Amino acid sequence: MITKNILTRVGLGSQNNEVEKNAELRNDISFYPLGLSYLIKSGDQNLEFGFGTNILDGTLTINGERIDPNSRILFINAGVQSFYERSKFLLKLKGYYLFFGKFNAPWAGLSFGFSF
Repeated sequence: MITKNILTRVGLGSQNNEVEKNAELRNDISFYPLGLSYLIKSGDQNLEFGFGTNILDGTLTINGERIDPNSRILFINAGVQSFYERSKFLLKLKGYYLFFGKFNAPWAGLSFGFSF
């Protein structure tokens, strides 16, 4: 958290597999999401709205077409976040919409964590 209402997101993900059982087409990729979100606080429930990008490193194939690893994947997101003060537990459900070239897709994420 940068402030009580502004959050940053930095992540790491990877995928290594064949595409549709075709050994010539593979998804061997690492991706690094970077984002910024704003919280609208209302008690234990908070609304979150944001945007960001994914930096790609590797080969990504979608519908049989290779995506340039230098492509920028942009996303917008919105969701609800609950922080339970007594247990210091955080639960977050977010929906995303990804934009990358001619391919666009909805996505969803579930996050949880603890505060010390």
